[in-house]
Amino acid sequence: MESTKITKENKFKDRKIIALFVLSVLIIILTITKIANLATPKKVFDASINKVFKILNKNSNNEIKTITGNFGINVNIDDKNNKLYSIINDLNLKLDYGIDYNNNKINLRINPSYQNKDLLKANLYANEKKAFIYLDKIFDKFIEIPLENYNELFNNNHSQDLNIVLGEIENSLKNSLKNKYFKSEKTSLTINNKKVSLTKNTLNMNKDNQKLIAIDIAKSLNTNKFISSLSNLTKKNSSNIKNHLEEIIKGDIKTTDDYTISIYTKSYKKEFKAFEINNQNYSIFIIKDNTNKLNYSINIAKIGTVNGSIINKNKQKYSLEITFNNNQPNITININTAKKYNEDIADIETTNSIPYNKLTEKDHEQITENFLKSEAITELVEKINNLFSDYSLTNF
Repeated sequence: MESTKITKENKFKDRKIIALFVLSVLIIILTITKIANLATPKKVFDASINKVFKILNKNSNNEIKTITGNFGINVNIDDKNNKLYSIINDLNLKLDYGIDYNNNKINLRINPSYQNKDLLKANLYANEKKAFIYLDKIFDKFIEIPLENYNELFNNNHSQDLNIVLGEIENSLKNSLKNKYFKSEKTSLTINNKKVSLTKNTLNMNKDNQKLIAIDIAKSLNTNKFISSLSNLTKKNSSNIKNHLEEIIKGDIKTTDDYTISIYTKSYKKEFKAFEINNQNYSIFIIKDNTNKLNYSINIAKIGTVNGSIINKNKQKYSLEITFNNNQPNITININTAKKYNEDIADIETTNSIPYNKLTEKDHEQITENFLKSEAITELVEKINNLFSDYSLTNF
């Protein structure tokens, strides 16, 4: 009896062990399958498309009532012996802006400068179908300019249409990219002087695939919902949009030369590391150096290669560096930008204004005279005149 009991217990234990083993194997298989599914090239491209449309949808958000911000840019060309480049290096542009969608207002301040001296300080204010320009230290009144179709700039009634169009395009694009158009391969890139193992996920855009993708997208978008919303946004006739989509569905498509799009990712988490477009005539390669820097290389057949980097210094300051491979000087473009939403935009008193068509000849002369009085304008004009004089003497 005891022997029989022990045998039954052993069999029960064996079954438990087998069951646990099978369960473990199933969990491993499911985990591997999930990881593999996450890492498929199509999933990688779908995730990238999602990110792009998330940004677009954010900018179409109907809850945005006002936008305020500033923008600044200056260029540095690394060639101290070139007088034209020296002039460009000493130029700066600053821009402050405010847009009020509720009250149909625009407030824009423009301030170009040369050698840190103001070339111009102008204020453009638009409200109630009129624009007013004030030229600081040049003319003591706002100059009134009538605007046609001004309120169309602020028409937020189409935000729902925009969301529909973006959503339909996003879905049709993802659905059109079939697994058979993709391939993946293991590779490596040097990032920050270290060799990093990556997966190269490639979409093959040969002529046949271009046609099939275009047809699938057109079929998906050929709905009353999409066509009506696109018509509202573009002011184009619905029947013309539908006819164009149906022409594509029939195969009336202009294709380009074959090309490939590749996204390089690290691990099954699909962490983006690089992006590449390849064609027989050109190639674009962008690599993520770190969280704040993208390096790029653009090669165009019979022209050459341009290299450089885009540096995000603190989410408001950007630097674009451009390096040529044909003894041309390097270029750095520095950009400062900031943006805020739903902050009040003050009204500007414009009662002291004059319509542009009521300006007298004396007013025009005063504007010109005061503009040319600017120290920065005088110095810039002199530098430009000297530049042309040198050029004329050299080529005489």
